[in-house]
Amino acid sequence: MYWKIRFRVNKSADSPISTIRIDSDTLRDACLDVLSIYRNATILSYQEDGGEVKAFDLSDIGAKTYPIDPLIFSAAKE
Repeated sequence: MYWKIRFRVNKSADSPISTIRIDSDTLRDACLDVLSIYRNATILSYQEDGGEVKAFDLSDIGAKTYPIDPLIFSAAKE
């Protein structure tokens, strides 16, 4: 399947927005391909096989944020 990935070339707000078509099995692999070509890219949205354009969120590729236990910082003070 193919993915159309829309991204900013670098992190600045005035960076040009580009679109690339990637042939990959999963969105995660397609995003990895984009980031291997454009290391400073910011992924904005994606489209699977000509379907609906969706805003990109890290949870779309299985990325998880882990809560930080605030007590780990107090242990350093003791």
